[in-house]
Amino acid sequence: MRVDGNDAVAVFNATRAARAHAVTAQEPVLLELMTYRMGHHTTSDDSTLYRTEEERAAHQQLCPIARFKRLMIAEGVWDEQADAELRRTARGEIVSAMKVGDNKKLSHPTAMFDDMYSELPWHLREQRDDMLAHIDRNRDAYNVSKYRGL
Repeated sequence: MRVDGNDAVAVFNATRAARAHAVTAQEPVLLELMTYRMGHHTTSDDSTLYRTEEERAAHQQLCPIARFKRLMIAEGVWDEQADAELRRTARGEIVSAMKVGDNKKLSHPTAMFDDMYSELPWHLREQRDDMLAHIDRNRDAYNVSKYRGL
């Protein structure tokens, strides 16, 4: 079932219908939620090179959060004051959580090799060992106190 993935109500209704069908018919349902990636693919991507300002502006109007906010305001269950208060509260919670996170030690550098394979392939074991040897040889170049177990 193809659904406008930028429409929270359509996604909710389609999910409810898909669940009902899956339970009743005892068969799987695939939901294809069509959406638009507003940002870049990665930090090395610059989508302004292949997207026009007009395209971005048109899709900005379809932002699922903004659309749902407009719907709630139109239905009389939300207003700009409530929205501003929610944003202020959320921002405070996010900043507090980031401060807590900033004071925690980072994972050991080898953690990136964990949980991928039951037995790490030889080439990844080699990369891990090379990285650890590099850190050991250059400890003064890294703030090793930031990492657990170094």
